[in-house]
Amino acid sequence: MDERTQLDVAVIGGVIFLGIYLWFFWKNQSHLKPAFVVRHAMFNLFNYLGCLCFLYGGQITTFIFGKPVLYKHSPQLTAALLVWFGSIFLCFLMAALALGRNRGAEFRLWLQTFKLSKWLLG
Repeated sequence: MDERTQLDVAVIGGVIFLGIYLWFFWKNQSHLKPAFVVRHAMFNLFNYLGCLCFLYGGQITTFIFGKPVLYKHSPQLTAALLVWFGSIFLCFLMAALALGRNRGAEFRLWLQTFKLSKWLLG
């Protein structure tokens, strides 16, 4: 994917994540407190960063290793893939931790808001 397409996908993804974030708050107005807003803002931000890490993984590894390494039979391929997937995992882990101590109930609120709880939780 060329850089222009990646930028377009990142901007469109940012608008979609912002829309999801605002829709979530609109549907859950009864829960709106400053701590709730900050927790869910961080959750949404880290999820978006995880998606950006997936999208820009090649550029991240090029920055770290100083040259493009995501091609077959490269000696740094394994390390580059570990960095790429590790950054994605770290962002999604931080998103889960951002929800706080009661993260199960907070995440269930996301599932219930978007009518996914019956589909995912049975």
